[in-house]
Amino acid sequence: MRLWDIRSIGSSTGNKMKAISSWQYGKSINSAFFSPSGTKLLCTTMANTIDVINDAHLQTGLCSSMQKTHRIRHDNQTGRWLTTFQAQWHPASREDLFVVGSMDKPRRIEVFDGSSGTLIRGIQGEAMTSISSRCCFHPSQEKLVICGGNSSGDH
Repeated sequence: MRLWDIRSIGSSTGNKMKAISSWQYGKSINSAFFSPSGTKLLCTTMANTIDVINDAHLQTGLCSSMQKTHRIRHDNQTGRWLTTFQAQWHPASREDLFVVGSMDKPRRIEVFDGSSGTLIRGIQGEAMTSISSRCCFHPSQEKLVICGGNSSGDH
């Protein structure tokens, strides 16, 4: 994973842009999203983890040991027929919450506390019959509305 400061892009120099920081992962990263305040980075990986990193944008060079705030073990192996998981922050400055799909049975959508890395709730029910590969919050601060779906058309 690499972070760039796009202000340093040259107009037509042809030079490759240098990353301000980079990390080595054993497997691919499905997604990386900054929190609404920009202080935390949320990474969903094929190494079956969800990582929360504080101040990733302030780290420089090759970071051999990423300074993770939390590493959450999470089965992200959706297989070849489902879209990969992408954990998402609550967009209305609620960076204490993020949502992600789950491979667990019964089928559910999981809500985590981004400050502690703990599972707050698994949302499940009779109507949830398949894996929700993509999940997100409504930006409301008054209600916590979650949407989940996948590419199979089952939701």
